[in-house]
Amino acid sequence: MNGGPTAEQIAAQPGLDEEKERPMIFLLRARKPA
Repeated sequence: MNGGPTAEQIAAQPGLDEEKERPMIFLLRARKPA
């Protein structure tokens, strides 16, 4: 198990691919309004 996005999430949003190495950054960005 890893804390990064799933393959499906990456497929839906290619930008998440780089976030898989930075789960904390991903979580912080996910909390911000689009």
